[in-house]
Order: sequence, then structure tokens, then C-alpha cells
Amino acid sequence: MKNKDIVHQLKKFPLLASLNKRDLEDMKQFIYWRTYHKGQILFMEDDPRERMYLLLDGFIKLEKSNEAGSMFYTDYVRPHTLFPFGGLFRDEHYHYAAEALTDIELYYIPMNIFEDLVRDNKNLLYDILNHLSDILALHEERLKRITLSHAHDRVTQAIYYLTESLGQKESNSTVINCPITAAEIAKISGTSRETVSAVLKKLRCEGVISQMNKQIMINRPEYFM
Repeated sequence: MKNKDIVHQLKKFPLLASLNKRDLEDMKQFIYWRTYHKGQILFMEDDPRERMYLLLDGFIKLEKSNEAGSMFYTDYVRPHTLFPFGGLFRDEHYHYAAEALTDIELYYIPMNIFEDLVRDNKNLLYDILNHLSDILALHEERLKRITLSHAHDRVTQAIYYLTESLGQKESNSTVINCPITAAEIAKISGTSRETVSAVLKKLRCEGVISQMNKQIMINRPEYFM
């Protein structure tokens, strides 16, 4: 990535919209560009919290395990998103692990530099607080919807969550471009892969969704409401 392109790329991040050109130019000198292949680990849970990442292209999975070693938190990062915000200004270690779900391209900035930038810019701090409130609301809704008794309902609500967090509106449908497998949906919904496959087949037959090239197209979003 050419240095002169950095400010242009930073303008694509909604969370940085409050920064003027001078702010972005100041930020640029601390920006580093990296690429990762699918399956590579960016950081592990409890690694030193040294970097704020800015995803340019591709998708990332965030996971946290419990004391028994099983995963109990899974989330996804889409392009033009900053992460991680867990422990901002406070903790010394990452709260979860980050893995490239696809080949990815990103920037990173040293965490101490980013935190200084936020301290010096009230508008950016305000935008981050709003962003964190949105994340909290999404996860509260996710928890409410996925703690249902019926396995079929948990799967459909997991798809709803993925649509809300990763979906892109395209003509008459919403497309989840992130390559989410049945195993991933099973993990989110607390069901088996076989149950997820059966529900996906039923939804395809009813025309609620379509699947092609590892993408999920939501044709009838009202079904999940």
C-alpha cells in the first residue's frame, strides 16, 4: 500500500469520519500495512494489547474460550471496521483471539498512539462510545434471540444476527459475503451442524434464503423478525 493512499483509505472508515485531513495526516505516520492469509492468527487471547487494527478487506473471526477450553464467544469483523475495543484505556491484554476467515488486508496502529489520539479528540471519543453502544445493543439482542428453547429458532436467529452484523443490501436481498459455514452457525446457535444443515435446507426450499459460493442471500428478511 503506497503511503500516499493511506489517508484516502482511512476516510473509508465510518468511525474516523470526525477526523479532519490534518488529523488523518498525523495518524498516517504511525500506520503500518499488513496482509494475512486465511487461517492465520493475528493475536491470541491474553496476548499483550499492543495494536488497534483497521480492516481494509476480508473478514476476521474473534473468539474467546472459557476455562474448560470450549468457545463461548464468537464474533466477526467486516471491512472498514476498527478492532479490538475490549479493554481500551484499561487492560494490558486482548480479551479474545483473532483469526483471518479469508485472505485479509489491514492497517494497524500502536495501541498507545491510538489511545492518545482518542484522548485528544472529543469527537472521536464520542463516536467510539456510540459505536460501543451499538455493539452492546446488538449483542444484547443476539443473546435474547438465541437463548430460545427450540433449536430451529436458535438457528434462524443466529442467521438474523449474522445478517445484522455482516449483511450488505444488494438490490432485492441482503447478502452475507463472509464465508460462514454450518459449523460456524452451529457454534453461534448452540446447536449441531446437522441441525443447521437441515434448517438451511428448509429455508432454501421456502425461498427465504439462497446460497451460492459460500454466500448467504436473505430474500425474505421479514421471516426473521
